[in-house]
Amino acid sequence: MLLNEYRMVLPGIQALFGFQFIAVFNSGFTLLLSDFNQKLHLSALILTTFSIAFCYGSRCLS
Repeated sequence: MLLNEYRMVLPGIQALFGFQFIAVFNSGFTLLLSDFNQKLHLSALILTTFSIAFCYGSRCLS
């Protein structure tokens, strides 16, 4: 049952990661965001990466 939940959640997390990752390469990222907001975005990107790793790891264990 939990495996089906991971299969539903994982594509959404990957899409979120892709949108967050591509925003870094946008030209307005460094121009429009303050240093604090850039660091906040980096921390959100890292947490999204951890959530993907957790879902993959939990899926492999079950």
